[in-house]
Amino acid sequence: MNKNKMKIWEVSLDLFSTKSFDGTSVRDIARRVGIRESAIYNHFKSKSEILKTLVVRYNSQAEALQIINDELLEQLGNPKVFMLNFCSRLVKLWSRPEERKFFRLLLKEQYREIDDFVISIDSHLKEVRVIWWMIFDELVKYQFVRQEDPKLLAEEFLSPLFLYRIENLTNDKLPNSEETNEFMTKHVNYFWESARLK
Repeated sequence: MNKNKMKIWEVSLDLFSTKSFDGTSVRDIARRVGIRESAIYNHFKSKSEILKTLVVRYNSQAEALQIINDELLEQLGNPKVFMLNFCSRLVKLWSRPEERKFFRLLLKEQYREIDDFVISIDSHLKEVRVIWWMIFDELVKYQFVRQEDPKLLAEEFLSPLFLYRIENLTNDKLPNSEETNEFMTKHVNYFWESARLK
């Protein structure tokens, strides 16, 4: 990967997430990168293409696959522990500066269309949802949780996490890690008590 192209992405993510896409010019990006404005066009045909490639890049980083690995899946026999460890890993991922910037960018540019491409939070979260649908399908099948639509269970479990991200993990100041852990633990405990087969 070309060093200037990476720098253009980094700077664009920073500027788009703070000033917005419309509030950022190609000149702003070039100035921050330290190159001529015309040099941007050696890598991208337009500012819109920079935004589109950023969104595609972060959407394809497979959030769920970064979190759910074989080690974590081995804990599925104890769903509550699995959920707690998933939440812990998710918060670590979401707390990374570039992830916070990217999610701020998604919130600002939601539903912007670039050619046939639409920026949406839904497409960013789709993979995590699908994986949890499959997990809850297995948990229902093996009678760990109540007989319920796995998609509904996944939404019940994930929605408070996404809301927490919007409220607490999109700004430059991270919440206290104890508060975050306390929230995640309370959420998992509450969800598990309401969803587990009794």
